[in-house]
Amino acid sequence: MALQPNLNGIPRFGYVVAGLVMMGWGFLFADPGFWHYAWPIVGAVVLIAGIIGFCPLLAMLGVSGKKN
Repeated sequence: MALQPNLNGIPRFGYVVAGLVMMGWGFLFADPGFWHYAWPIVGAVVLIAGIIGFCPLLAMLGVSGKKN
């Protein structure tokens, strides 16, 4: 069974923007230590979810950002 995209339009764009912001924050403004590495990793996961249009967390919760 293939995974069905569950993001579309504005939510998908929001995921891409949020991922880029988190990655930028981690690389440029986070204090050295745990958060310096955590922000870019979480941002990359959110960015990839926005690019491919599928969010596993939304799928587990049974929520869809896609209109029927």
